[in-house]
Amino acid sequence: MIVFVTSNPDTLESLSWGAPCAVDDSAEGLGRVVAGRVWINANWMEEHDDDDNIANFLQQMTHVLGVHYKAYEYWRDPYYGHRYPAVTEKFDNVRGKCVHRLITPNVRAKAGIEFNCWKMDGIELEDSGDDLIPGHHWDKRLMYNDYMVRDIEHGRDTVYSKISLAALADTGWYDINWEYGH
Repeated sequence: MIVFVTSNPDTLESLSWGAPCAVDDSAEGLGRVVAGRVWINANWMEEHDDDDNIANFLQQMTHVLGVHYKAYEYWRDPYYGHRYPAVTEKFDNVRGKCVHRLITPNVRAKAGIEFNCWKMDGIELEDSGDDLIPGHHWDKRLMYNDYMVRDIEHGRDTVYSKISLAALADTGWYDINWEYGH
């Protein structure tokens, strides 16, 4: 995999972004991301401590690795190798709005353990602003300070959850050491 990492001082509110750029969709490549880009606002980095900068960089790298709405269509069941019929599902009229949830098997299983609720139909994703496009961050209401929420509470302990690791596992491209998740 090739990852282009760029940084420059910027007065914009944006602190960073990361996204996959190229996918090997051949039979051998299994739809795996082969290139991506991370951009980080250097001004933001100077204002925050190392823990916040590491969490921010890891979030952007997780997007590059495939936990991004532009890569969902390539995710494969890690056990059977076929593409999922759906990675996300849209639910209308949840708390008066449309929401999308990540509904893959490992995410649902780890969420069931974490929340002690085996009837969960997925983990809610952030509101992308478009009912047709799922987000690629967890909804902060459920996942509070997980490194995969859009706005981490800086200066507080960031959580690297097994639910976020499960999303990487559900791409079908990575083996996960679950001991690193909380």
